[in-house]
Amino acid sequence: DAKSAHGWGLAETLQLGNGLRQTKTKIKVIGIQAEQFKMGAGLSSAIKKSIPIACTTLQRELNKIIGE
Repeated sequence: DAKSAHGWGLAETLQLGNGLRQTKTKIKVIGIQAEQFKMGAGLSSAIKKSIPIACTTLQRELNKIIGE
């Protein structure tokens, strides 16, 4: 049993979602799809552009949860 979700992949996250479905808990996945996984290649320009968008989306969703 993991004490943290760090290192989880999409499959583990979806499995958790299936388990939570019974509790009527809503889950939203905010992700960025990589273009390539070549060692040492660094982030592509598309990924660099996507990071602020994902962060803004996450902040918006968190604000909804805490009622701001």
